[in-house]
Amino acid sequence: MPIASLAMSRDAEGRSVVDVTLADGTVARFAVDGLQKVAKDAFPTASVYGKSGDPSLRLITCGGPFDQATGHYTDNVIVYAHLAGS
Repeated sequence: MPIASLAMSRDAEGRSVVDVTLADGTVARFAVDGLQKVAKDAFPTASVYGKSGDPSLRLITCGGPFDQATGHYTDNVIVYAHLAGS
């Protein structure tokens, strides 16, 4: 059984939000603050894993060109968001 599920959408004002549904059915809404595309060898560890002061969410996925030689994408795409309500 999954612990949580994610859904990215827009709120009534057109802002990007991520809704996280927890195992108990509670939905935590995160407002997206920004998106960053970085080379994998320049990953911003402090920005992603450092203290934010507020409840926050970081979504990390692969992006950029696909390198056939290595079988990997060359970049990471990072979404930064803060808790907007639940």
